[in-house]
Amino acid sequence: MAEYHNMAPAEWDKQSSKFKKKWTKDEWARRCLLQPKYDGVNVTIDVGNRRALSRTGEVYTSMEHIVQAVCAEFADHDKVYLEAWAPITPHPVLNGWARRYENSPRLRGVVFDAVHVEDTRSYATRLATIHIRLRGSSDVLPLTPVAYFIPSQEHTWEHVEAIAKRRKQDAHSAFDGVIIADPDAVWRPGKTKNGEVIKIKPTLSLDLEVVDIIVEPGEKTGRLVAVLVVSYRGIRCKVGSGVPHDLAGINIGSIVEVEALGVTEKGLLREPRFKGLRTDKPKPD
Repeated sequence: MAEYHNMAPAEWDKQSSKFKKKWTKDEWARRCLLQPKYDGVNVTIDVGNRRALSRTGEVYTSMEHIVQAVCAEFADHDKVYLEAWAPITPHPVLNGWARRYENSPRLRGVVFDAVHVEDTRSYATRLATIHIRLRGSSDVLPLTPVAYFIPSQEHTWEHVEAIAKRRKQDAHSAFDGVIIADPDAVWRPGKTKNGEVIKIKPTLSLDLEVVDIIVEPGEKTGRLVAVLVVSYRGIRCKVGSGVPHDLAGINIGSIVEVEALGVTEKGLLREPRFKGLRTDKPKPD
């Protein structure tokens, strides 16, 4: 399993049992900072070595302009975390710019964290430092501090989910949900388990017809696994995640429930996951 170099956000369901017993969703939503979730490329700037790294440590060579700006503004920090992003730009385009071998000057860095070695400051303190350093800099630097809203009694979980849905409007949206962040959290690398950073991404729930079943080696294990091919608005989409090994009565022509994070520009489902067989539904959506 790849080691995460940042404090990686995770869904509510991925938080620890101890945390979820202590807090309800509404209580945590009212406690946390609310941020848009930028649909870009997650980047760690290693200030000492002047490098831009992926979430798992690969080097990006397309962001030298961002690296230079970060190292100038945060020279006293060890790592700076940002989203390589551009407004009103689809994620596949941003991803393509990020993976070029030459500099991609249209990319901007939305800075959401900056840490010292063995940092013990709260996230609210770190975020305040970012905004002070980058105040008024957006016209002269390729850097922008992450936008955020302070905790509010209006921030019930349902309200936050509604905001996430508004942020994620269509395949051309520059956002894909929201982040809620604990203002008291101390930085630590790895996926969060105690509510430090939670991502809320709106999902599509669709009942679709299976038009093919493919058995192929799994990417991680090499063992044979079943992949469903479903039809969504006339486009064939592969669904591998969540599919039971024995297919549990799924056949070509079956109607299955599929959950996805949205639709790409090409009409494909984003990160589709099998949720169940719909024997009660004679026709697909």
